[in-house]
Amino acid sequence: MIKRLDLTHVDKILDLEKEYKDGFKRKVLISSFNNPNFFVFGIYDNLSLIGTVSFSYQFEQGDIESVFVLKEYRKKGVASSLLSFSIDYLKDKGVNKIFLEVREGNIPAISLYKKFGFKSIKIRERYYSDGENAVIMSLGE
Repeated sequence: MIKRLDLTHVDKILDLEKEYKDGFKRKVLISSFNNPNFFVFGIYDNLSLIGTVSFSYQFEQGDIESVFVLKEYRKKGVASSLLSFSIDYLKDKGVNKIFLEVREGNIPAISLYKKFGFKSIKIRERYYSDGENAVIMSLGE
């Protein structure tokens, strides 16, 4: 079950992403919820939050900020469900171009995004705090 998350879920989101070094910082996440075009959706297994997707949009352009799934639920279609949901949601809002960035070494994520039609458009060198490059990908016109 995919459910919209809000400020009352900040601690659950941060707990879920704690193993992810590029996850949200508390202040950034809280301030992001003040943007009416920012959304976080979570996917549950029974009552446990097992994955999240966050995205925003402005006019016809969307940005997928993060897709995160607990390790034990990876390779089970959870990320695909979240990504599919977010793409459909954004398209329903009139978005025709979606961007995201991903670590250059995150081959499973890059492969997933390519399955959905995302194309690599640019490399941001030394983008992450540890010096790893980011791959900028886009979907749509």
